[in-house]
Amino acid sequence: MGVDMDAFKNYIVVVDVGSKGTRAHVYAWSSIREKLLETSGGGGDVKVKLSFPTLEYVKNASKKVKPGIHEYVAENGVDEDDIRRYLDHLLGKTLQNVPREQHYRTPIFFHSTAGIRTLNLEAQNDLMEEICSYLKEYTDFFIPDCKSHINVLPGEIEGLYSWITLNYLLRGNDDDSVESGDKSSFGMLQLGGGSTQICYEDNKDYTLDLVLDDTYNLYSTSFLGFGLKQLHEQYLETLVISNTDVDPCLPRGEELRTTISGEKYLIKGSGDFNQCRDKIYNQIIKNIENCSEYLSNADPNTFQISSCILDSKLDLDQFIAISGFSDTIKKLADWSDISLDETNNGMVYNSQRLLQSTIDLCNSPIQNVENDEINLCFNSVYVFSLLHSGFGLGLDESITINDEFKNFKFTWTYGRALLYAYDDAKREYDEFYDIIDDTKQIGYKYKLSPTKFIKGSEQSGIEPRPSFEMQSSYPTFTSPPTSPSTGSSNEEFDDLEENVSVPSHSKYGLIFTIILVIMFCLLPLTRNFIAQLLRKLKIKLLGFKSLNASRKSTINNQQDLEMFSLDNDLENNEIDEFNVSDQEDWDNDSDGIERAL
Repeated sequence: MGVDMDAFKNYIVVVDVGSKGTRAHVYAWSSIREKLLETSGGGGDVKVKLSFPTLEYVKNASKKVKPGIHEYVAENGVDEDDIRRYLDHLLGKTLQNVPREQHYRTPIFFHSTAGIRTLNLEAQNDLMEEICSYLKEYTDFFIPDCKSHINVLPGEIEGLYSWITLNYLLRGNDDDSVESGDKSSFGMLQLGGGSTQICYEDNKDYTLDLVLDDTYNLYSTSFLGFGLKQLHEQYLETLVISNTDVDPCLPRGEELRTTISGEKYLIKGSGDFNQCRDKIYNQIIKNIENCSEYLSNADPNTFQISSCILDSKLDLDQFIAISGFSDTIKKLADWSDISLDETNNGMVYNSQRLLQSTIDLCNSPIQNVENDEINLCFNSVYVFSLLHSGFGLGLDESITINDEFKNFKFTWTYGRALLYAYDDAKREYDEFYDIIDDTKQIGYKYKLSPTKFIKGSEQSGIEPRPSFEMQSSYPTFTSPPTSPSTGSSNEEFDDLEENVSVPSHSKYGLIFTIILVIMFCLLPLTRNFIAQLLRKLKIKLLGFKSLNASRKSTINNQQDLEMFSLDNDLENNEIDEFNVSDQEDWDNDSDGIERAL
């Protein structure tokens, strides 16, 4: 009798609760037991080598929603109805695309990043508890421990996951380099919406011990408030406090309406590079406590902020700048029609040429700037300042930038999923060969807390993920109750979905028929007007997505899951729309958003 292949398929859901929105990512991998059984013929005579699992991204199972959930908490506190509507809208596709028979053994992680870190501690804890209660009541995903599955992710651990993602996607299971003794890795600079992270190997001043296929001593740190979105908000607030409505980082002739501390303001652009640079420098220094003493004497042309935030100068030759760094530099290069030099690991820019492009952009009137480039002057000056002053990159030096590796859009959630999958594979490997050895665990520990080891999968004392078992029936989740008293709907949420199903409710069919009759009556009107009306009608109807339709069982529906592998030959695979249609770092973009009712 053959072995059911479902027994060898594993899934994990990693949710990034970010500063500008929330993203649910679903990954799948094959159990190492399949390889062990094939190699040994069901016994343990021939040992195979433990290696990294090959993660697959489950196509169309991921969802992006904005705004960030912390904005609801900041405005209304942790309101149960708000949180449940938000999560229901977020997880519909995930519940649909993870096979039902796998739900009970599929771990789900909600890791909150910079946006949630801005809330007070009580609000953070209340939000985490509400999310856990929702998941336990309305889903059947594997959550043996709320504390480790739903939490506010420390910035240095976000940097750690990013480092794992970066180095695995660039090197993968590179057996040749391991056998030759080449253990070199890439350092990572990441700029998000609420914070910026840096992580690299440093055997002297390391902060984390990471244990994977080898032990890595990593220095990882995060600068909260230094993300593009959050620093820009602080910058505008500083303008308002200083009783000015003129923004030198905004194109000349442009007007920006913004709300700060509940008050509405009209900001007018003056388009002046020198003033923009000076104000951004002051904002950066203001955000660093031990830099304030330099503020009065700081010269933006020569002052190195890195003397305040880094213990030593970095060798950035082996670093790659990702997310907001890469996105901003690419946009600036496009605006100025400058080509970037391509390398095996990304693209390299000419710092002097891009600096001149930044000057030209910031001094340009609004007529020379597109709508989606309104904040490009601010972003470019900030990125340039952070790289060449904050991290000590010389004005005649450049750094490799990238946010796509092997056709995969960068996300730290991949590193989190890989750490779990590798630790889980080792557990299966040890069980198969009856290995009892706790000296080699997969995970990490803080240098300052060497006795506390954080495992990659479930923590010590927590039940491991159960093995697959064929059953006559599987647990089913309960649909969350509606909240008519609030009068709210999914109009509150923006998402990036392109394919939204229309429900088969009869009342909507009747409405559609009536509208068609009216349209035929309007035939004498111009074809352009009718075309516009059809587009609006389509968008409106696509919004009525049926929650019940999105939650149908997917038992034995493996063939409908379109996946692509992130293995070393990934460039031969078809790229998911989720990754290639969204070229900008999602923490930093504001266009391409469709309304979801």
